[in-house]
Amino acid sequence: MHIDIHNLEKLSDDNCRHLLETYAFHNQVSHSSHSVFEDVGKKIAENCRGLPLVLKTVGSLLRSKRNVQEWEEILKNMLPSDNILSTLKLSYYSLPSHLKQCFAYCGIFPKAYEFYKEDLVRLWMAEGFIIEAKDGNDNEVVGDAYFNDLVSRSFFQMSGGSQKCFVMHDHIYDLAKSISGEFCFMMEGKDSSVEVPSKTRYLYVRHGDSCHSHGYYKFIIAKVNKSQVLRTFFSDKYFHGSYRVMHALLPKFKHLRVLFLYDYRKKKLPNSIGNLKHLRYLNFRGASIRKLPHSMSSLYNLQTLILRDCRYLVKLPTNMKG
Repeated sequence: MHIDIHNLEKLSDDNCRHLLETYAFHNQVSHSSHSVFEDVGKKIAENCRGLPLVLKTVGSLLRSKRNVQEWEEILKNMLPSDNILSTLKLSYYSLPSHLKQCFAYCGIFPKAYEFYKEDLVRLWMAEGFIIEAKDGNDNEVVGDAYFNDLVSRSFFQMSGGSQKCFVMHDHIYDLAKSISGEFCFMMEGKDSSVEVPSKTRYLYVRHGDSCHSHGYYKFIIAKVNKSQVLRTFFSDKYFHGSYRVMHALLPKFKHLRVLFLYDYRKKKLPNSIGNLKHLRYLNFRGASIRKLPHSMSSLYNLQTLILRDCRYLVKLPTNMKG
């Protein structure tokens, strides 16, 4: 099949300035007060190198800057190079601390990963990133505001594949990976040279089509064993580990707050899952389990339990509080 590749041209200088101003002066009608920003705004737009993403992100940053001196400070910190990441970091460093950790957490996901707002907010809640509101709003409402703030700053955007899903632009994703450093780590396939850093808190495991042998899951256990501060374990699809594998894996999760095992193919879970006292988010989407162990009723910190598409599930623990 023949595919035509079209290289998109960068925006013209006029379009760059217009796009930057659109985001910098969002919903502000008066243009007379904007004239004092014109010269420095023109120079900032030139440093965005005609890239719409950079213009939108920097423009969103400028929106919170009220005087020319602050704009000049942004200009001074923009490196005169083709390093897009360095420019985008300016927007990250200007985030309030609670948004910084929420965004950095997204470095756990693979590139082009689509997510729902509600799902990500619940993950933030489980990790303790949501600051309790003084006005009495619950954490989900506060988390929703966090999410919308990051959208307004162009860190998240609507996915082209779904009207309800969001995604990070490739450059924004690279920023998240750069910021999260060793705290977020992704395991892909069975590569014996891969070492999970001891500082890893958030681990994402991507299973290849050939990664379903018992030896593969022993490999995962060995790697996880070296991380003593793990708080998120995210298995993206087709977790075929045996009951023995789960029995060996769960004790490694002493400090775990988030456990996501997509398509877990066994009928039951070890009782030791009830020992994960810090667990706040548990997702068994698509699992083949028939019933949940009674020990789960002792998970007193659990906030979110997702059993979507668990078509074989017939029983919940009778003493499990909703």
